[in-house]
Amino acid sequence: MKFELGRCLLNERLMESGKSAEWLAKDLLFKPERVYDFIENKRVMPLKIGHIDRRFHRL
Repeated sequence: MKFELGRCLLNERLMESGKSAEWLAKDLLFKPERVYDFIENKRVMPLKIGHIDRRFHRL
């Protein structure tokens, strides 16, 4: 199966969930700069990290 990379939808998902990039960075134990790099398409998000939708539903 072939996948094509598109633009990162992380910022939209964060906005929908009411969460911040800082919150996500803390939850993933990343530096916030790394999350912002994903949002700005400066860095490609690995698939392993890309499966984080469940994190947006936490209280």
